[in-house]
Amino acid sequence: MAVGEQRAVLEYFVERVQRNGRIELAATYGSFGTDACTDSSDVDIFFVPGTDAGRVAALQVIVDDIGYDLWSLEWTRLEQIAELTDPLTAVLLDSTVVFGSDPARRQLERLRSLCRANLRDPAQRVAAARRLLDAAASAFGRGERGDLAQHASAVTSLLTGWAFLEGAYLGSGAGRTIGEGAPWLPEVLRASCAEALTTHDAARRGQALSEALRIADERLAGELSALAKAVPPAERSARLEGGYEELHSALRKLLRTSGSATATLAAAGATHEGGSMLHFLDTGGWPTDPDQARQAWEAHGMPDLLGALWDPQALVAAVEDAMRRLPAALEGAGVRIRRVAKASDLP
Repeated sequence: MAVGEQRAVLEYFVERVQRNGRIELAATYGSFGTDACTDSSDVDIFFVPGTDAGRVAALQVIVDDIGYDLWSLEWTRLEQIAELTDPLTAVLLDSTVVFGSDPARRQLERLRSLCRANLRDPAQRVAAARRLLDAAASAFGRGERGDLAQHASAVTSLLTGWAFLEGAYLGSGAGRTIGEGAPWLPEVLRASCAEALTTHDAARRGQALSEALRIADERLAGELSALAKAVPPAERSARLEGGYEELHSALRKLLRTSGSATATLAAAGATHEGGSMLHFLDTGGWPTDPDQARQAWEAHGMPDLLGALWDPQALVAAVEDAMRRLPAALEGAGVRIRRVAKASDLP
């Protein structure tokens, strides 16, 4: 089948699914329509449905040995891709519109511009990379017994996260990216990922993936440190000063309500708020999930407020420890903490 014939089949399918306003926009992605396209290339198409009928119009067919994959992609998911919370960046940025109303085309261009802006924004890139590297570590953990599928999933997440750190994105599958290389992919990381995908020895595969994760984690730590330093001291102080004063009140409330359900909520809230502030000190950004706040709290040696709830003496000691350690950490970063001994000291 010639490329022109593939296009004719594509147009036939698009015309069928767009009848009666069933789709707002359709676009091809992948090799079809690029210099890499051949007369044997499969055709991948996503479409944005305009009606409920459009949502079920997806199909996978083979015509003259050529595969055609038409699948539905909602605007909400395209928004997530633009925000870098969904890693299908190439589907958004490298697609070619073959059908679309003017409003739909403008909406797609808006999302593409947003995606490119986020890839240029260090904070957005690093936050996205962190999520993906966490996902890679999680997939690796689930595949410790040598599950090749889990290891392959980890490699894809790792490479996508690394690309985001570089302000780039995965333009093709992980295997092709590793095989052909990419300007943003260092050779040492490419070699580790290649071994993680190709070796038949499960232990060697795990070692290679572990090394790739270590390399990526070191790079991420450097980016996080650079971000934290990029926040001007005055801005950092302004963001954290009021937060500590509120947290101080929460800690005092914890002592007044010890032994009650309110105390449990206060302890959890204080741990989260304090951990969020410490996470900000470390990274220059607020945590995106509660575990990050808790990990920052523990990493700074802060006390276990929840564990001390049912022992009055231990709770007093824990609160006093928190009220001593947290200001020290904040003031060490240039945050001004106002203190007065008693009400009469106020101006």
